[in-house]
Amino acid sequence: MKDIKQELLFMIDEINVSGFFGEVDEYENSGAIEVKNKPLLAQLKLQFITGDKSFDFYDKLKAWVSVSVVIVINNNSKESKTSSCYEVRNLIANGKIDKAIEILLVLSKNTDSYNTVILLSGQYRDLERSKNMGIIDISSAGMQLARITNALLSLLRELCE
Repeated sequence: MKDIKQELLFMIDEINVSGFFGEVDEYENSGAIEVKNKPLLAQLKLQFITGDKSFDFYDKLKAWVSVSVVIVINNNSKESKTSSCYEVRNLIANGKIDKAIEILLVLSKNTDSYNTVILLSGQYRDLERSKNMGIIDISSAGMQLARITNALLSLLRELCE
């Protein structure tokens, strides 16, 4: 499974906005993503087409991708699930815990593990907030991150069996 959000954000960074809108349509039509807040997308597309872009156009586009693009994972497809499990492992290995949690929330939906993923998500957000505020020392943060990561990998093993 590709990291669709990253691909779309990369297109914005590369100022390939016409390609971006085409990719969004293609992903939505294929069922790979679900698009929320279509009116804002239409407004941004109109601004792009007319050339009447605000100074924060690209920031708005990135924010829209982050909030309004929902990756669709078909839990009934063994191939999709295997691909998702592989993607989560790679994200964890690359330190992208927040994205791994996002996919795990979808994978664990309607399972006993769902509440555990929600709990770990909250713990990870609290850890990140504490690090950003400078109220946790590096070794404590590292230990907490290792504990959260280990728990996520255990859940992943459980979900992907």
